[in-house]
This record gives sequence, C-alpha cells and structure tokens, in this order.
Amino acid sequence: MNWPYAVICVLALAVMAMTPAPNMPMQPAYDHQVPAYATMQNPVSTMDQVRGRVVWEASRYVGWKEATGKNDGQNIDAILSTVGLQGRQLPYCAAFVHFVGIQSGFPSLYPRTARASDMVYGNYWASNSGYMARPADTFGVLHYIEQERRWRIGHTGIVERDLGNAILTIEGNTGPNSKQGTEADREGQGIFRKRRLKSQMIFFKDWVSVYRGG
Repeated sequence: MNWPYAVICVLALAVMAMTPAPNMPMQPAYDHQVPAYATMQNPVSTMDQVRGRVVWEASRYVGWKEATGKNDGQNIDAILSTVGLQGRQLPYCAAFVHFVGIQSGFPSLYPRTARASDMVYGNYWASNSGYMARPADTFGVLHYIEQERRWRIGHTGIVERDLGNAILTIEGNTGPNSKQGTEADREGQGIFRKRRLKSQMIFFKDWVSVYRGG
C-alpha cells in the first residue's frame, strides 16, 4: 500500500468534512408572501400551485393606472382586449380577473366576461357563511347602481388571502383609498391591493377547485 497517498486521502476527507456547505440561492421574497414555487422558473400543476401562481401574477399589475381616468390607456386596453372590448373604455374589474388567468397560463380558469356578477355566478359562498376565502378565489361586492336604480353585484376582484374578518384583495378598476360602496370603489383609476371587511362583501367563489386545465 502507498502509505503517503493514503494519509493524503484521509487528510483531504477530513478537510472536506469540516468545510461548511455553500449557501443555497434563495427564492425571491414577495411582500405578499406568495409561496416560492409560484415563480416562472417552477411550473405549476397542483391546485395550491395554481393559486400561488395566480396571486403572484396578479400582484405584478398592482400600480397600473388608467391614462386619463376614463377606463383608457394601453394597459387597460390590454385587459379589455381579453374579453373582446379593446378601446371601448368600459369597466374592467371582471376583465382584469380573466386577464390574470390568461397571463398565469390558465386561460379557462375564470369566465371570459366583463360582468362582475359572472365572477361569482353559480356555486358561490356567502360572506357570512364562515367560509375561509382562499387565494385566487373571486369575490363580489354589492353596489347601488344609480342608472339602474337597483342593487346588484357591481365589482369583483381576486382574493390574495383571508385575514379573518377581512380579505386582502387585488382588484382592477378601483381606487387605493376609495370608500366601500362609492362610485370610486367600482370606477377607480387602476389596479390596487386593498383590504376589505368581510361584512362589506357578499359572495366568494372558488374556481380553482373545479379547474380541469386549459
């Protein structure tokens, strides 16, 4: 046996054992605490991953604003174009939800619609039922529509997370500090993250649990 060689090998193994492992690169952190797997580098497949991906994608558009406050501008047109209304300068809260689904890679997750009530149509949960809203759920807010002289679901958006008695949301066509139920709340200047009391909301709908791809 080559004893000097054996001694060198033993010493080399000892040094390797004492050397700390290099730090692994961290996933980017987001202020809204979206799971690390919800990134472009990590394809999604499970329901939780779909939720994470949708919320992460929606957060990218927070801060988009209308050009002149009339549901206009290049960014708003991009949203409205996904429901066939490009250049129409119409309310886009529901179109924003569909737009986010497309941009997340799930074009059939949400209805292709500009009507807020369609985002909670069917098997929905009432806000006073005790339901814990989940990321990527949609919600409906009741508004009194002056032109129609009636109450109806006049605004919608995406749930980011349930805070207990309130919901953190990401919404289009709203204002950052607009009061619940006002015209500015459903006809605002852009896309914002908001905190809404559950008592001021009416319905939630879980689209992800019934999503089958596409």
